[in-house]
Amino acid sequence: MAYERGAKGFSRAYPWLVIRLFMATSGHDFNDMRLASLRTAAEACA
Repeated sequence: MAYERGAKGFSRAYPWLVIRLFMATSGHDFNDMRLASLRTAAEACA
């Protein structure tokens, strides 16, 4: 996808930044996807 290629290029130019792309699936909005991602990250760190 174009967004993924753009993020990878940006990450190469600025390696100290973390770029994350979240695409909402059909029937879900962006906030649902973001909160699910934060829960997954918190579980991985626990």
